[in-house]
Amino acid sequence: MVSQLRSRIYIEDQIIVRKGEIFHKIFMISGGKAVISLKNRKENEFFVLYPGNYFGDYQILLNHRATETYAVFG
Repeated sequence: MVSQLRSRIYIEDQIIVRKGEIFHKIFMISGGKAVISLKNRKENEFFVLYPGNYFGDYQILLNHRATETYAVFG
């Protein structure tokens, strides 16, 4: 599994996954922060993910769409 990891850099305020999209990857945060919001990046933010956190795992396993928007926190 480790040999299949790919690094991707997102810039501040960039949306990673929009609400309603299908997850195709598991995201692990190695630096910076990501914010989870109900609609848009600057509206209804309710959770912040820090380095060491991950997301997208159960959505892939259960074939669920994103119920929130995930974006880079600046």
